[in-house]
Amino acid sequence: MPKFLLEYEQTSLHLDGGGRILDAVIRPYPAKVAGMPLEFNYEMTNGEMSFSWMIPEGSDSQDGRLRAYETEIFFPSLLMSGRKLLLEAQVDMSQYDYDDESELVKKLQALTKERYAYTYDEDRQTLFVIPKDNSPGTKHGIRVRVWPPVRPAFDLNDFWSDFGPWIGTVGAVFVAILVAIIISMCVDGI
Repeated sequence: MPKFLLEYEQTSLHLDGGGRILDAVIRPYPAKVAGMPLEFNYEMTNGEMSFSWMIPEGSDSQDGRLRAYETEIFFPSLLMSGRKLLLEAQVDMSQYDYDDESELVKKLQALTKERYAYTYDEDRQTLFVIPKDNSPGTKHGIRVRVWPPVRPAFDLNDFWSDFGPWIGTVGAVFVAILVAIIISMCVDGI
């Protein structure tokens, strides 16, 4: 394309035009962590990521080791295009007893608001997360997903979808041969 038609802005819809396997390559990641990263997972089939980190022991503001409490997560506009970002605290919900699933979702949302303040800056493609409890030794965990979910880039295979037709064909041939042998033995025996 001629140079005057190219767009270099990060918010441009045409920036990634023509790229191949971008769904697998462009993914969220923690860029700046206020603490020590513990675990990071991303599932490209649904656009969901989870991240946990810990505030180190002895990291109060007088010590000077932890200077910021804001964690920054790069969350690409390729995933966010036309979607809403949802952040949830990673909480063991089995301790809460609710009959209605919507009540459980409301409780999770309330727990998330109690534990974290967050905002997503679309121009910078960055999710900013600030834990409300930054005491040393505190472990934090979040799950971030987009709504509506990302369409899978490919279908995951399993054993039967890969080899089921072959196993069925070989099984049918084996049964046909076995039936032919039994019939020939019965005819010869008469």
